[in-house]
Amino acid sequence: MEILTSVVGKVVDYTVAPIGRQVSYLIFYKGNFKMLADHVKDLQAARERVFHSVEEERGNGKEIERDVENWLEKVDEVIETANQLQNDPGRNNVKCSAWGFPNLILRHQLSRKAAKISNNVVQVQGKGTFDRVGYLPALDGVASSSLTRGSENYETRESLKEDIVKALLDLNSHNIGVYGLGGVGKTTLVDEVAQVAKQGKYFDKVVKTEVTKNPDFKRIQGEIADSLGLRFDEETIFGRADRLRQRMKMEKSILVAFPKLDTLKLSSLLNFNKIWDSNYDSMHNLTSLIVDNCGGLTYLFSSTVVGSFKNLKHFEISNCAMMEEIIAKEGNGALEEVHFLKLEKIIVKDMDNLKTIWHHQFETVKMLQLNNCDKIVVVFPSSMQKTYNKLEMLEVTNCALVEEIFELSFKESSSVEDTTHLKEVTITGLPKLKKIWSGDPQGILSFQNLSIVKVKSCEGLEYLLPLSIATRCSHLKELLIKQCINMKKIVAEEKESSVNAAPIFEFNQLSTLSLHNLLGLEGFFAKKHTLACPSLKEIDVLWCPKLTLYRTLSTRSSNIRDDELSVSTQQPLFIVEEV
Repeated sequence: MEILTSVVGKVVDYTVAPIGRQVSYLIFYKGNFKMLADHVKDLQAARERVFHSVEEERGNGKEIERDVENWLEKVDEVIETANQLQNDPGRNNVKCSAWGFPNLILRHQLSRKAAKISNNVVQVQGKGTFDRVGYLPALDGVASSSLTRGSENYETRESLKEDIVKALLDLNSHNIGVYGLGGVGKTTLVDEVAQVAKQGKYFDKVVKTEVTKNPDFKRIQGEIADSLGLRFDEETIFGRADRLRQRMKMEKSILVAFPKLDTLKLSSLLNFNKIWDSNYDSMHNLTSLIVDNCGGLTYLFSSTVVGSFKNLKHFEISNCAMMEEIIAKEGNGALEEVHFLKLEKIIVKDMDNLKTIWHHQFETVKMLQLNNCDKIVVVFPSSMQKTYNKLEMLEVTNCALVEEIFELSFKESSSVEDTTHLKEVTITGLPKLKKIWSGDPQGILSFQNLSIVKVKSCEGLEYLLPLSIATRCSHLKELLIKQCINMKKIVAEEKESSVNAAPIFEFNQLSTLSLHNLLGLEGFFAKKHTLACPSLKEIDVLWCPKLTLYRTLSTRSSNIRDDELSVSTQQPLFIVEEV
């Protein structure tokens, strides 16, 4: 009995309900058309409201969101369909048939259409709520003014423009440079190329800004942001830079034009494995390059791009964990001897895997700072001998494996001794350092311009200066040695000299001498010598237990002449004449 009841119920559901719905179309004919007219009226009001918002946004220079435009088109389509049904001539024939009875078939068809369209109208109106109607488009910041030119110049310019556009479309080209003498129209040419790129839709975004010698970073950020349709909430330069970087990552391809770029800083580009392509020739104006935290880079320059950096004066690199060398050769060929022409300053710090610092290409460098590079063993290999003659300031700090600063080669004899320009040396925190110079550079290199020498926390260092350097330090003004616990002498003789005369160390300009925590220091030089420091004003000696600072020389001593000082096995640092 229960099974029979269930079957009867389902039969009712599948027969009676549809029949009732079809009958309702006949009964509620007028009601369905009235409901359709009401819903259309509501939809028209909603369309008008959205349209007012659209006009307001357009008046503010905004573009209309695509979904809003699609909705308005759909509204027009649905209302048009409803109007066609309401004005259908067949509606005049539903009252009666040819025999005086209502035309039930036509009445059913029209009523059913009215109910269906009415439902569509309600659905479309329900989708007419938007969080935002319009948006600010990226500004077209690449338009350039037209200039009147001669036909020859115009043809040349058009040819250049075509070449640059071709380079832009080359997937292997990441950077394209345009450079030349001032006033020849480089900036205008870049403007025109950018306009072509934008019109041709070669890139998702085209951005142009000018980077001058003294850059206004907020202006530059603002110009790039305007081209990308970005509005900053951040006030600081660094905050705006971070926001700008996030925005630029949203684009698949972007053309950024810097007509007068002279300073470039690359930071936190963790996925970069190469900065410039091998045929890059566009860094003509660049004077300063800073690269930080670019973990994918294995080198900074390739041998083929060095010549492009004709005006580079300073570069700084730090926190690039994968980098093993600064300049790398490309292919199987020998490293090309193309030098930086104006490079003066190099700063390298916090480089965990860097094994080589100095290259032949650095011959013009005047200052080198090296800090926290734990794979470096020798700062200047013997193969680079005589390539650092113009170096004036050297600072090497906290490099755990450095054993030598200057590795010298004595295989090639030369009748000419090159004079270096090195004036200031600072060496700190090199526990493995055995020698600053691997040998006495006499006859090879002269370091007679040294004026400031500071050495601290070099536990393995047994002496500071080779004999030939110490005897020619007439310009030395400041000497500071601290926490070198194994240092026994300040000056040492690498090989036994055939000359028996006592060396004379004339430190005529030395004004400051500081010796701290030198537990093994016994004296200045192991053999008989003369030390002259006529300009000395400040002596600071602390915790040097084995050092005899001075001894008084009596003028009444008959066995000592004025021009010769008697020394014991451990000659004191200074011998003071008794007055």
